[in-house]
Amino acid sequence: MPPPIEKYSRIISRGLRNTFRPRWTTIHFLTYATLRQLDFSVFRPGYEFVSSFKYDWIRYHRVAIKSAARANEYPALLLAGVAWQEVGGGHAAEDWAAFAIRSADAYRPSVLDTAFPILAKDPKDTSFGPIQMQLDVAAETKSLDFSQLHLVDKILLMKLLERDEANIVLAAKHLRYLIDYDDLQTTPPKLSDESIAIAATRYNRGIEPNLDEIKRGISYGEGIIKRKEKILKALL
Repeated sequence: MPPPIEKYSRIISRGLRNTFRPRWTTIHFLTYATLRQLDFSVFRPGYEFVSSFKYDWIRYHRVAIKSAARANEYPALLLAGVAWQEVGGGHAAEDWAAFAIRSADAYRPSVLDTAFPILAKDPKDTSFGPIQMQLDVAAETKSLDFSQLHLVDKILLMKLLERDEANIVLAAKHLRYLIDYDDLQTTPPKLSDESIAIAATRYNRGIEPNLDEIKRGISYGEGIIKRKEKILKALL
């Protein structure tokens, strides 16, 4: 039986759910930021809080997730697993702030880039959406060139990624591309647990690392297989 505070963390998470659609609000963000300070190896109220939200998010969107996975011919576990890894934790305001700061390259003091290297990244590398997705990747998935988009179109793309259903569809299509990129599938829609772990890790790390490098640092994908039973239960 989990310690009382971990049980209460799950109750708080469910209590903060919107009546219809799970949303990671500012209240969620602040509650999680507070509870995670209490996380230890066994005593993990922050982990329980965010895990409860992840489960509810996947559960609510299970039809859309299964439909998108089926359309792209792979197991729903892959898409739902990536959602589990990505949903919750951060705040959407952080994404918008990062994009704005990275876009203001000509006006940003160089000392900021030295102190905070993440701010020196290209704006296209900023991720948006519940299932976090880099802007250039989202643009490519929609057959667009992010560098050629006007600012208004870039903002529309960011807003699109923040829409749960559109976010699911784009993430699903990109995962299809990544499966093909590493030639992981021989008999669609089947995909082994190892291939699911590789494709998920590739989603997180991008296409720059070669396959051997992905396999050597596959903890992101292995985390999905470790939680396989719980994720599949959310999809029922």
